[in-house]
Amino acid sequence: MSLSQKVKIARASVTASYLILTLLVLFSTWQSISQNTETSWLLIISVKCLPLLAFFPAVYLGHVRGLIWLCFVLCLYFIRAVGDYAAGQNLMISGALAVMSVILFSTILCFIKWNAQARRAA
Repeated sequence: MSLSQKVKIARASVTASYLILTLLVLFSTWQSISQNTETSWLLIISVKCLPLLAFFPAVYLGHVRGLIWLCFVLCLYFIRAVGDYAAGQNLMISGALAVMSVILFSTILCFIKWNAQARRAA
């Protein structure tokens, strides 16, 4: 498999896993809102979803620097998911969020590495 094919596959994997993680976070947020009616829904959405949604342009355009920053933010989502899983809260969704965070992190790293190699080769 050529390096350009690896870059294309990695970029598609980054986009797909980002979208899946975003949908999982939105679903988790929707569950939090439906279970906890005392807290403002705007506060929950802004705290849980906006940090992840802010990186949509970087994922869509494939900007390496934005993807690197997304890796830092993914660490926060991973820590939260593992904490929720350990506490026994929404085991399915917490586990899925932790796994998708790791998958997205790994695919971003592969994309960055192969993209850099392709640029050096060109």
